[in-house]
Amino acid sequence: MKVEHTKPEKEGEKPEYLSHEVKNPPIEVWIYTLSHDYYSYLKSVEKRDYD
Repeated sequence: MKVEHTKPEKEGEKPEYLSHEVKNPPIEVWIYTLSHDYYSYLKSVEKRDYD
């Protein structure tokens, strides 16, 4: 199974994608990925509200 997640990026910087071949991904990987995606979602909602 391939797991992709991003490092937290600075404003205006493209996220870096990291690919790992993981047979049994630890729960931390899923939590990190989900929380990062949710954080990105919240940031995009904030920007939309203020623009």
